[in-house]
Formats: sequence, C-alpha cells, structure tokens
Amino acid sequence: MIVLRGQYKLAFFKLGDTTWTIFDYKKGCVDDIIFFEWQFYALLGNRILVAVDIGSEPKLSGHKCCLHECFIWDSSYLVNYYGCLLIVTTELEEDENDDAADGHYLTSKFRVFQIDLVGDDTYEVEDIAGDALFLGKNCSIVIGSSDFKGCMANSLYFAFGGAPKMKYGYDDMGVYKLEDGSIERLYSADIYDPPQSCPIWLVPNPW
Repeated sequence: MIVLRGQYKLAFFKLGDTTWTIFDYKKGCVDDIIFFEWQFYALLGNRILVAVDIGSEPKLSGHKCCLHECFIWDSSYLVNYYGCLLIVTTELEEDENDDAADGHYLTSKFRVFQIDLVGDDTYEVEDIAGDALFLGKNCSIVIGSSDFKGCMANSLYFAFGGAPKMKYGYDDMGVYKLEDGSIERLYSADIYDPPQSCPIWLVPNPW
C-alpha cells in the first residue's frame, strides 16, 4: 500500500493483481498510513482516522476515535509504539528571519498522542523514556536509544514533510527533545532549497 503524494490518495497492489487499485474518495488528503494489529489504517488530512479494507470490495471506514485533543496540526505520523498506536503531530511556523515572498517554514513543535481504538479516545504522551522515534513519510519506527551510540533518548528524529507549496527543505530536519521542547537542527538555516522528494529512513530488514 502506498500514498500517491501528487494526488494524496491511497493505492494498493495485491498478489495476482495486474494494476494498482486506487481509492476514490473525497474526504481529504492522506497524511499517513500504517499496518497495525492486522489492519491498515490511514489518517486523513481532515482529522479522520479510517480503517482500510482491501478485500473484494475495497473501502474506507471512518473510525469513531476522537481526535479533538490533537485537532490542530500541519503534518502527522502514525507510529506503532510497542503495540500502542500513536499519532505524532507537528506545527510549523514561518521563519521571521527570511524575507522571501513565498515564506520559509520550519517545524516548531511536536505533540504525541496514544490512540485508544477500543475506548475511542486519545491520551497525550509526554515522555517516551529511553526510546527515540524516527518519523518519516516512508515509515516511522521506534528504537531504544541505548542500542545505538549517539542516539538521543526521549527524542523525535524528523525529516521535513510539510505541504508541497511551502518553502522548506534540508534545514527542517533535526531532533526534537520531548523533555524541554528544544530542537537540534541537522543542517544550517541557509540550506533550505527543497529537494525533489522527502528524505527517507533506511531501515534494516528484518527490523
């Protein structure tokens, strides 16, 4: 299953298929997808979590989970955190030091929520202890910081993924520290030319 970034739609290909199946719906763009507990889920840009059925009659079924606690975001990620489903939201702000007419945006804040698919509620997570989340539009993963030298605990590693029309780029990649809300940028502020595609994390297989 993939997200068609140019069209912001979902598509999937099953063994035996000859063409991709594209979901035709008008409920907003797709922020992220995840395979969680033997079920595909997608987070739509209009703040709706849907279950994705790829059976004989493919369809999207809106989940009644309440997302009002994390209603405002510019981008979001779904993460499988040791059997718990998380939604990580980001907020962007325009760089006041950039006088370009089209604006230069940087990630300014993250919030982490646990989604209760049974109780249909969300709970904010303020600490992930010795773990680190690597967030990306190709995949988001959890690692124990002690397993990798130099990895920061209780932190979110991110690569930019804002709206295509926004001016952002390599300078909007870094590490967000949940403890104090600070951000350590990986590149200097003058490197913001957008590349042709979003960076991806290279994940060992099997993970």
